[in-house]
Amino acid sequence: MVGSVVRTSRVRELLSIVGEAYEFAGSPVERRLHVLRRLAGLVHARSAVVCNLADPPPRGPGRISEAVGVGWACEKEERSVHGILAAKGLCFDPLASALFTRHRPAAASVTSVCRRDTLSLREWYDSEYFSKVRRPYHVDDGLYSLSGGSQQDPIVSLSFHRAKGDGWFSEEDLSLIELAQQVCARTLGAPPTKKQLSPRAQQTLEGLMLGRSEKEIAVELGLSRHTIHEYVTSLYRSFGVRSRGELLAKCLGPGAGAR
Repeated sequence: MVGSVVRTSRVRELLSIVGEAYEFAGSPVERRLHVLRRLAGLVHARSAVVCNLADPPPRGPGRISEAVGVGWACEKEERSVHGILAAKGLCFDPLASALFTRHRPAAASVTSVCRRDTLSLREWYDSEYFSKVRRPYHVDDGLYSLSGGSQQDPIVSLSFHRAKGDGWFSEEDLSLIELAQQVCARTLGAPPTKKQLSPRAQQTLEGLMLGRSEKEIAVELGLSRHTIHEYVTSLYRSFGVRSRGELLAKCLGPGAGAR
């Protein structure tokens, strides 16, 4: 747990968010979005994302599922963030990768980091992730938190970002989000997906998430276009959808659609 002192007024605001979560009358997804939006306001973040996480580093790439977000500058930014991270894994983000390698969370615990205390300016601003995913939309600072990790509870990842010129997250912000993870984890988390895909089907899905055509995926994987089409058709059946747009929406959460 981060040792920073949190002002009473901000703790009260957090507790009011917890109360709202239990009383919220909407669907589970709407409740998650409501809590996420309120937490983003609490730490003055422009955008925020919550997702479940599987295959965490160092053994896996940190695959995301059931992702929802708020505060996007535009729909293109949302598709870019979700699509690239869903395809490459959360470890493509250097701050998320550092969270696992330097602050590996224990099962059923909460671990949180902010950019300024974890990465140098060069590690952050010179990364491929920042140049491709964040810089185009004028996003600057980041604050991340992980909870769960036991066999019963999936890992829940929370990330918050501020726009350029909005300043850096403080130790108090970090402590607030870590506390929020402890009291809101079950509300923020979503049941992990039960879809079991073959390696080739998973690679095909990743290609679709990156906006590639069936022909481009076939060339990349060294397979025929007909074979890739069969994988795509199988994915549609598996997820109960009829188009690429519906497939992306189902995999990445509300708001993600066809490219």
